[in-house]
Amino acid sequence: MGVTTETKTVNVITVGLYEVKAADGDVLKVDRIVAEPGDRIRWDVGDRLVSIWFPESGAFLTPALAINHRGAVEATISESAERGKVYQYSIYDHDSKRFVVCESHPKLEIPPPGP
Repeated sequence: MGVTTETKTVNVITVGLYEVKAADGDVLKVDRIVAEPGDRIRWDVGDRLVSIWFPESGAFLTPALAINHRGAVEATISESAERGKVYQYSIYDHDSKRFVVCESHPKLEIPPPGP
């Protein structure tokens, strides 16, 4: 009698950054990622210098996936990631000095001092 072991297929999900023309300048975007715990995410950022943070713990073992990193970034979603949750994160492109946006991006504006 042999021992039966169950193995999980690991999906590799590749997500690329892309430029979108906007009235107030080009926007760097990334699509929403839908994945399962154990899946491997690969951000294909080209030759950009990026930082990627997940400020809320749970999706990955560490909140900072890349700091001033050039080229693709890969990370495996934690098996303990909460199902039914949407994790918000940030990607900053150091070369263009822009944050990457997805479906929306909150902004805080501090106007210059008045006359």
